[in-house]
Amino acid sequence: MLQRLAPQESTTPEVRRFLQELRNSGFRGDIATDEATRTVASTDNSIWQTNPQAVIAPRCRLCVEELLAILAKDEHRTVSVTPRGAGTSTAGQSLTNSVVLDCKKYLNRVLNVDPNTKQVHVECGAVLQTVNAELANHGLMVGPTVATASRATIGGMIGNDSAGRGSLVYGKMSDCVAELETVLLGGETWHSNTVQYNELETIEGNTGTVGYIHKQVRLACDAARPHFKNHWPNLCRFVTGYNLPMAWDGTTFDLNRILCGSEGTLGITISARLQCVEIPTNQQLLLLCFADFDSALRCGASLAKHRPTAIETVDDLVLQAARDDDGWSQVSALLSNARDDTGAVLFVEFSGETVENIQDALDEVKSKCNPLTRRSIGTSMK
Repeated sequence: MLQRLAPQESTTPEVRRFLQELRNSGFRGDIATDEATRTVASTDNSIWQTNPQAVIAPRCRLCVEELLAILAKDEHRTVSVTPRGAGTSTAGQSLTNSVVLDCKKYLNRVLNVDPNTKQVHVECGAVLQTVNAELANHGLMVGPTVATASRATIGGMIGNDSAGRGSLVYGKMSDCVAELETVLLGGETWHSNTVQYNELETIEGNTGTVGYIHKQVRLACDAARPHFKNHWPNLCRFVTGYNLPMAWDGTTFDLNRILCGSEGTLGITISARLQCVEIPTNQQLLLLCFADFDSALRCGASLAKHRPTAIETVDDLVLQAARDDDGWSQVSALLSNARDDTGAVLFVEFSGETVENIQDALDEVKSKCNPLTRRSIGTSMK
């Protein structure tokens, strides 16, 4: 019989002390250091793998407050905690060699839907598809829809300031956030929303972390404002830096513009109130075939100004794989019998109030884009 190998210690002394203090405090969440749990959390949708030393799954807001209160102590300064939703990000944002905070296991409820204000209150680990299924009962949906909707969590989408399908019309995630409930280092919880100058002065007058944060963000915005016009990058999403231009304009202050896209580095968002949109009752799909991928991309860029809800491009590699499949004849029929010289297909979707823009898009296609074939498909969801 093979000799049983003794399990290797997976945690550093610093992390062990942190976990022990957390257990001694009566922490009610899960604390796992076994190899199986750590392996599951060691990968995401990126190409990298990093083994964490522990995975912690909080059961409620109080668990997160307790954890961040302990983490703030000087003796735990070398320990880092990385929040994780579904791990659908493609740049390794949810990976760490320290401690993973699993926000999806327990904090995954849809708390309330208000059809009158068209708002939904959800916990950070709620999956987008689940939220939209609940909203559909009221004729509503979350505006931006990511390709990983069946797995992606609301908290992860806020941390990534996700866009995706519908964002050209409905905006990205930061545009539909009405309020965030975030636990800060030290264990203080703050409900952040848009405030005016007088209320901002009151908040800044508070002692503690919340007042300090609001003051420092305002000062950073004031210092950067003279440079916005000439030096500030024109970014669609602020995941590579903080959205100072939209956080404070001298009259209105919105801390959520800083928290969205910060990837959980500024605090742990445990719930969010989102402004939803009505599910469109009709759609039009413009299907265009091109000789090459570049032509499809240029056409798609030129059509963006007509506010389509989605633009997707299929390149020659995908098309050739489809041609090699036995079912190509059926697929080709859906693509208006795509010719053999088709090197790319462009799908442009118009929904709801933007459906009427499809004629302007068609006119531009005829005059500028020169596709091999074109087809308009209409659907009604009434």
